[in-house]
Amino acid sequence: MWSILPSKNACKADLGWNNWIVLYTANCLLWGGWASAFAVAQEPVTTQSPAAASTTAPPIPPSPSPQVLASKLLYRALHESVWGPPAHCNVRQSISVLGKNLTGFGRYVRAGQGSGKLRMSLQIPAGDQMNSLIQVSNGELLYVREEIGGKSRRTRVDLAKVRERLIITTSSLNDPVIAMYLAIGGQAEVLRKVCQQYEWTKVVEGKLGETPVWWIEGILTYDIPIVRALAQTDQKLFVKNRSGLLPSTVRLAIGRSETPVPFWLYQIEQRGSSGGEADAAAVRMHVVTEWVQPARLTQEQLSPSLFQVESTNEPFSEDTATYLPPAPTTARLPSQPALPKQLR
Repeated sequence: MWSILPSKNACKADLGWNNWIVLYTANCLLWGGWASAFAVAQEPVTTQSPAAASTTAPPIPPSPSPQVLASKLLYRALHESVWGPPAHCNVRQSISVLGKNLTGFGRYVRAGQGSGKLRMSLQIPAGDQMNSLIQVSNGELLYVREEIGGKSRRTRVDLAKVRERLIITTSSLNDPVIAMYLAIGGQAEVLRKVCQQYEWTKVVEGKLGETPVWWIEGILTYDIPIVRALAQTDQKLFVKNRSGLLPSTVRLAIGRSETPVPFWLYQIEQRGSSGGEADAAAVRMHVVTEWVQPARLTQEQLSPSLFQVESTNEPFSEDTATYLPPAPTTARLPSQPALPKQLR
């Protein structure tokens, strides 16, 4: 399963610059994208007499807006990332900033079905150093280890404490907000962030290579969405970015229902610039993360050792509070609206 992919395009630029950009990249992959608000389309109600109905064609309902279509697709993808079947894939990431280029490779496996179990690794060569990001969760505790420029950082999230704040019912299984709170680590957390901080402008049917996908495009917005999570990590999304490097647009590829793992996030592409509009062209950023060749797994293939955290004396920072939902009565929100027929 964990076949080693060849490393290439190692950047030989200044190591200090590499450390900075790899740190940004690790955070970009780990904490995900930035997403947008949600709106529910309301079809107009029309009335007509039986006689008129026999002679007049029924009104054609308006097509859902890109915002509505994209939101429903992404909520479905988020739901599958948390509650869907076990799966694994290879991960690739390419970064281009300030004319410098880095390429990373890794693997990702999830146990799915709401278990919270996952393992993800990403290695990014930078000069003569290998920077890395590793996430491992046994379903109760998630450990994250970042190795950047010879320095390491380790954090932990108590997933059991997060679940204690949630009301899980038959209807809440389809609630996108419940899925957001459970989307901690891996591909699920990428979708958690994407679902909340972009305004969606385009949804088209197409292909990624030979894979049938929905292409979804959006622009960054700080407007507070209607459907959102309220943990600290989610609240931070709506604080304006002052770092000088801002991913302002996004393009995603979500697998259609006929793919091996339906509604899989195959690719996320982010572009941006630093500074304001006046110098928007001064610095450009381009990050592409690919979750390639996904395949389902059986329960027999999910060895317990796969999600086992290696024992170490290395200290860690407790990050649970960042992910805690508010009181259960607040966390329980209306269920997700059904997908339009053309998206099922």
